[in-house]
Amino acid sequence: MSSAEVLAPIARTTSADSRHRDGTDTSTEYILRAAEVERDRLFELAEILNTRSSESNEKLAKTEIQFKKLVRENAELERIVENLKSKKIPKCESCNTTAKLKDPHHLSSQLDILGDEISVLKAHISASQEERQQDLAKYKNMLSSAREIFLVGLKEVTAAAHQNKK
Repeated sequence: MSSAEVLAPIARTTSADSRHRDGTDTSTEYILRAAEVERDRLFELAEILNTRSSESNEKLAKTEIQFKKLVRENAELERIVENLKSKKIPKCESCNTTAKLKDPHHLSSQLDILGDEISVLKAHISASQEERQQDLAKYKNMLSSAREIFLVGLKEVTAAAHQNKK
């Protein structure tokens, strides 16, 4: 049930039905409360979407950093392999021992996997952003319908108040 369907009966109440014994207008109060609840709900949903988007962006940044690190490591290992092929074995500066060679095929496959993961994360972020835009459009529509209902109710109440004065 949409908020417009919930609020429509409230907006259609007559001034005689909506007056308390003390003279306060309950239909306007109901409309105001409903609008506040909808606004709060929209803010909560927007906050959730922003959190999800931030988390996705953080994941992407971490993966890109890891990918760049592995690319640098792969380049260093390729340099070591070339030096080994030419009989120039590099020395480790910090410990004065011969550098250990890692499996370059393993690093290459790991780079491919990370590249695929980056592509998937980018696609996920794009999809999340599209969903966020769609949700924002829905929220704007809900807010505008709540405003319309509120304005209709307010016009009815003010019209009834003017008629009662006459």
